[in-house]
Amino acid sequence: MKKSKLIKRSLESLTIKLYQKNTHALLRADETSNLDLLQIAAEMRIESLKVDWLQNYDPSYDGAQILNLGSSSKEREGTHWVAAYRGKYFDSFGLPPPPQLKHLEWVPIQEQSVDQGRCGQWCLIWIWHMQHNEMDKFYTSYKR
Repeated sequence: MKKSKLIKRSLESLTIKLYQKNTHALLRADETSNLDLLQIAAEMRIESLKVDWLQNYDPSYDGAQILNLGSSSKEREGTHWVAAYRGKYFDSFGLPPPPQLKHLEWVPIQEQSVDQGRCGQWCLIWIWHMQHNEMDKFYTSYKR
């Protein structure tokens, strides 16, 4: 198999591709907005994604949702991004779901400490692996 085909199959190739499209800086940013996450998701070819506040969670939506646990008040103070997809809940801090999402299956994996940023990017990586049915690879590649 050609080297280029092998690279395309790995997450490393995805990072290279994103870097070439000037999205690499967003992947390394400590804080990301909903628009940043949507831009990265488009580059990663993540399909059917909503990025919103927790209070706007839509249980009837079939696609992936990245939700900010902060307040959607006038201040628009975001605090932490989490993901909901295919009946599962992912928090890169490894914390259980808030009451509004208790019906989802908790994925109890900690990918970062609470003093680190990049929670939105971790949500995207988790969703990408879910959409490509490569969760085993996610668990073995990123286990903290």
